[in-house]
Amino acid sequence: DTAWYLVATRQWLEGARLYVDLIEVNPPLNFYLTIPALWLADGLGLTDSNGQYLLLSLLISASLLWVWRILGQADDLESNTRLGLFLACAAALIFPAVGFVAQREHVMIILIMPYIFGILFLPRADFGGSAVARATIAAIGICIKPHFLVIPIALTGLSLVQTRSIRAFFSHANLTIILIGLAYVFAVSQLHPEYLNSIVPMATVVYGDYGFDTTQVVRNMNWPIPLLFLLAAFSTPHFRNDTRMMRLVALVIAGIGIYCVQWTGFPYQALPIHSFVMIGFVWVLLRTQNMKVASLVGAVLLSLLGVSVYQYGFYQSASTKVFGPILQNEV
Repeated sequence: DTAWYLVATRQWLEGARLYVDLIEVNPPLNFYLTIPALWLADGLGLTDSNGQYLLLSLLISASLLWVWRILGQADDLESNTRLGLFLACAAALIFPAVGFVAQREHVMIILIMPYIFGILFLPRADFGGSAVARATIAAIGICIKPHFLVIPIALTGLSLVQTRSIRAFFSHANLTIILIGLAYVFAVSQLHPEYLNSIVPMATVVYGDYGFDTTQVVRNMNWPIPLLFLLAAFSTPHFRNDTRMMRLVALVIAGIGIYCVQWTGFPYQALPIHSFVMIGFVWVLLRTQNMKVASLVGAVLLSLLGVSVYQYGFYQSASTKVFGPILQNEV
């Protein structure tokens, strides 16, 4: 998918029409997000792939710097706790996506992370100018796929239950995400009407035919990983009084929801689950009083994550292996 966007975006910039000459089932935002990678490649004399790697590195760095600043504003966190959470965030942005660099889920996770850490560790994180800034960047990531809306929906639903007030729905962060989403839909209708008129009707018919069978869909989620985290989270002392733990559980459940709504079983669709689990489990370790149990569960969970990363490794295409030598000989 990443290679396709690099090729197709360059053709679009050279005059091809999206959803007319270039057919794609997904909305156009990822084409726009690929443009800076091509600009970097052209400006620095890099290959398009290396331009994409550089862009992702810059985005990850910016996201981590923002997260570090947020953690620094959380007065109730000790310095070791801040460092542990920061390292967990860095790992969550990199390791689960080793085989799926720059996939749409990967880009979304990078863009949404400051929003998530704000929700987790700042008081009244949904209100004020800083909340609007975090939500604006998060909204860009969420708009890549409509399924990603499950994340703010899950967090807002939890807030509604906890506060028993509808005021949580009308937070500055939520209103920002809603307004940017509506503006995006309007922009698509004006700039790329073919997507709504032609592609969406086709996609509703054929989308379900692409993917794996039910057994493989469940297997590709690596279900022991979120299950083990949820068991560890629910077993922590005073779970109901730990708002942050409950929000992390909501995030992992949202990741499962994103995966299940699509139900095609492509492994990259499980990236939000594994990224949220990595952060959530560090918080479990920080909160638990039984370090022997926590260490055992941690060893098992990290082993599962490590096996998952090793299993997929860096991205490799079977088609490239088969057709690459043939095409090189033709050239």
